[in-house]
Amino acid sequence: HRSSHWLGYIFNQKVGWGQFQPFVRYQNFTPDNNIDTKKSELGVNYIIDGYNAQVSGVYSNTEVTGASDVGAINIALQVQF
Repeated sequence: HRSSHWLGYIFNQKVGWGQFQPFVRYQNFTPDNNIDTKKSELGVNYIIDGYNAQVSGVYSNTEVTGASDVGAINIALQVQF
């Protein structure tokens, strides 16, 4: 079983070249072997040109049954031509 929930909001006001979009995401994967994986994310996208140009910053926490939690910070740049 896999579930994913995402909630975000794009602010209408431009700041510099683009708009800010804070978001939260929660994912859960429960296979038949009873080892659950849960991932929570809190981040912000800076949307310059839709999916063609944006910068993202995300903090995530991943929990796996029987293992230590893993926290991560990711910064990403997306550019499409």
